[in-house]
Amino acid sequence: MAIAGPSPLRATHERGNFHSGSEALDNDLKHRASQDAKRGIAFPYVLFDDETGEIAGYYTLTAASIELQDLPSALAAKLPAHGVLGATLIGRLAVDLKVQRQGLGSLLVAHAVKQALHENPAASIAVVVDALNDDAVAFTKELGFIQLPESGRKLFLLRETLQKHLK
Repeated sequence: MAIAGPSPLRATHERGNFHSGSEALDNDLKHRASQDAKRGIAFPYVLFDDETGEIAGYYTLTAASIELQDLPSALAAKLPAHGVLGATLIGRLAVDLKVQRQGLGSLLVAHAVKQALHENPAASIAVVVDALNDDAVAFTKELGFIQLPESGRKLFLLRETLQKHLK
């Protein structure tokens, strides 16, 4: 399998055989991702087999916000007191079971972070993730995301941190 991408989801990408181990994420890719993109609700990006078009992994980006009061107090004190700060949400993130544990999830997150920092025309102070489960929390923490206090499984990376990672 020669993996290509990440690139925006297209009709030529084969979604039918995608199985990540999460029915909700699989169904999102197979049945909603294209419609969400057409409506401007979320923007899906995929890794795919260059020969077959079969999807190996995907993520979606959408606009989000972070309440200043939800940030750790030491961090919130350093930011403008606007109340609500613009952010970019990695709304979905999944890798097909056939290619899990090969670094594709990290590749997708790195691409998402780059998109949020350089390609997003909206003011975005952070990238946010609402982790699906404890394994996803552990994965995103390994990538440097910080868990928001009192938020369950919501994690973030600030723009300042993102810029350091991308240099």
